[in-house]
Amino acid sequence: MPVLLHGPEKRPERRRYLPDKNSYPLQKDRRGQYKIRRGEMLWVCMTSDFFLPEADPWRDDAWDMIRMRPDVIFFLLTKRPQRVSACLPEDWGNGWENVFFHVACENQIRAEERIPFLLSLPFRHKGVFCTPLLGPISLRFQAHLQWMRGL
Repeated sequence: MPVLLHGPEKRPERRRYLPDKNSYPLQKDRRGQYKIRRGEMLWVCMTSDFFLPEADPWRDDAWDMIRMRPDVIFFLLTKRPQRVSACLPEDWGNGWENVFFHVACENQIRAEERIPFLLSLPFRHKGVFCTPLLGPISLRFQAHLQWMRGL
C-alpha cells in the first residue's frame, strides 16, 4: 500500500507516491523516535541509480523525504551525472548539507566523461567512486583541483 507524503510545502498538483518500504527514513518506533537516528548515512538506490529516467515519477517525493530529515546523511551515487541538473528540486540552491553526491567511474573513459559533470553540479559534498573497476583510472587529468589531492 503506497504512502502519500503530506506537508505544507507539498503542492496539490504534484501528488506522487512512495511504496511503504521507501518511507523508512520517516518511520518511527513505538516511542515515537525515528528508526533511523540522527547522523546515520543512508545509501539511496544503492542497487540502482537515483537519476534513472524510471525514477522520475517518484523522485520529487524522495527529495521531500530528504528535506524532512536534515539530520540524516543521504548518499547518492550515479552513472548519470548529465541528468542531475534537471532532477534537482527547486529549492536546491547550492545543495543541502545532508546530501553527499558521488559519480561512479569504472574506467578512464567514464572518469573523464563524468567528473566534469560532478564538478559543475551544485553539491556541498562531492566525490568519485571507482566502481566497478573495469580498467585502470588516473585522475591526473584533474590533478590541479584542490579537493582531489587526497584521492
